[in-house]
Amino acid sequence: MRGRRVTLSARHERWMHVVLTSVYVTGIAWMSLHYGVNRGSALEDGWHIVETWMLRAHGAAAMTALIAFGSVLAIHIPSAWKLERNLFSGISMLTAVALLAVTGWLLYYAPGDSARAWASYSHMAVGFAGPLVLLWHLAYRKRLARGARKIERMERPESTPGTPQIVLSLRPTSKGKLTLTR
Repeated sequence: MRGRRVTLSARHERWMHVVLTSVYVTGIAWMSLHYGVNRGSALEDGWHIVETWMLRAHGAAAMTALIAFGSVLAIHIPSAWKLERNLFSGISMLTAVALLAVTGWLLYYAPGDSARAWASYSHMAVGFAGPLVLLWHLAYRKRLARGARKIERMERPESTPGTPQIVLSLRPTSKGKLTLTR
């Protein structure tokens, strides 16, 4: 990141999207197999093998996602926090990731079946809603870009020779809002 930019580089963002998509797809696939296809079928059925490997793939993708999240924690979050940009949706993302990490850990280490069941349903609910939280977080950037395009159109007035031009520029405030300046 350069200067006061908060956005991730294109490569970093692509990597994040691939990792998060793999976690989501493997989780949904495992849920579909576990609660759909394999419900009530014999353990010797081939789908149980697929279910087992899908859960392993989900665990590997989740470990990769934690590494990816660590990279965001080191660069993206401190910059956004200092600029006070997109804080509410960012904190919501942090909360969702923390809940997924804790409930994922509890799935393996929670004592008793009731605690494990609670962790399982909580993990599935937060994981299922995760993309919505991410889309909400990313929508802020799109809103800023739309505002910048409107301002850019205002900065390029159709002028005739001899008429003064007023040039406006878009400047972010410390609260993350945009202001027009001459």
